[in-house]
Amino acid sequence: MADGKATASRWASLDRRRAIGLLLILIALLIAASWGAATAGSNVVPIAAPGTNAPHPPNHDLILYESISNRVAAGEDYYAAAADELRRGDYPLKPFVAFRLPTLAMAAAWLGRPGLLILQWSLFAAMLAAWWVRLNGQFADRGRRVSAVMLAAAGVAVAVTGRFLYLHEVWAGTLIALSLALHRPGRWGWSLAVAALALAIRELSLPYVLLMAALALWRRDWREFAGWTAISLLFGAILMWHQAAVAAVVLPSDPASPGWAALGGWAGMLRTFYLAGPLRWLPAVVAAPIIILALFGWASWKSATGLAATLMYSGYGLAFMLFGRANNFYWGLMVAPAFLLGLAFLPRAFSDLARAIEPRRAGS
Repeated sequence: MADGKATASRWASLDRRRAIGLLLILIALLIAASWGAATAGSNVVPIAAPGTNAPHPPNHDLILYESISNRVAAGEDYYAAAADELRRGDYPLKPFVAFRLPTLAMAAAWLGRPGLLILQWSLFAAMLAAWWVRLNGQFADRGRRVSAVMLAAAGVAVAVTGRFLYLHEVWAGTLIALSLALHRPGRWGWSLAVAALALAIRELSLPYVLLMAALALWRRDWREFAGWTAISLLFGAILMWHQAAVAAVVLPSDPASPGWAALGGWAGMLRTFYLAGPLRWLPAVVAAPIIILALFGWASWKSATGLAATLMYSGYGLAFMLFGRANNFYWGLMVAPAFLLGLAFLPRAFSDLARAIEPRRAGS
């Protein structure tokens, strides 16, 4: 059993005035989330008409990535196969980030679908096991720790059937969740290695890597900062190689993307978190406040991991406000795997806030 100090939230030392202020801010955010849910909606993914260059629903994307992987498995060059499949589906081929990095397709070609599915399940299991270890001593009772890991399991439940086997965000998001669970100040080697794998699969992992580098710099851990910086620079070199490979197969007549700066705002952020995780099975007005509560739970965990998670989820949330069209909601899978785990820290957080707000008795 953990002692009181180990389970104290970040708000345990607040005075009454600050505790009341924090609670009012939380209430305002919960109200704003409920209001934003009305504009975010759930039926937001447009269906493209055949032969058009309109946005594609996610099931078309899954067919696209599986088709590319199958052609690579048959011996074709990745970039030539990807360009051909993008043209067949009337997808844009410009800019170069319209092409996914070849890592997942190469792995699928080598392992085959059964092997890739086993690898994905093994990754899910490793992520949950890592969080079980990381949460040791964080709660006053074992049941809370079990429920916390179950919340993380809910985050990958949408992928256990294998339907999203070829979706890059599922892999990268789970690897980021695993990296976060493995990280400790002073013990970061495995965390960095796992994050490098996420980066090799999806460039949307880069904000997490840069955040971890910034936190290492803030702690003045120069070795860790050098490690995160090194993989960022290596990724930059790989991205330049990727750009050159794409340029070799793209034609001047190939269509370009209309861009991803959709400026969806508050509603866009809520929609992305909502549709990419298990909350999508709840009414939007119920799910939206849960998103805020999960983030508040992460912020309440007084630890280096809690700080990193809070900044990461807030950063991705801000990005979702600025970037991503309605049919890009699956970008939220980058943060879905462990996001709801933050709810496990709410009981202690509210207990500490209530204790801070409660009027002190004279002489106490």
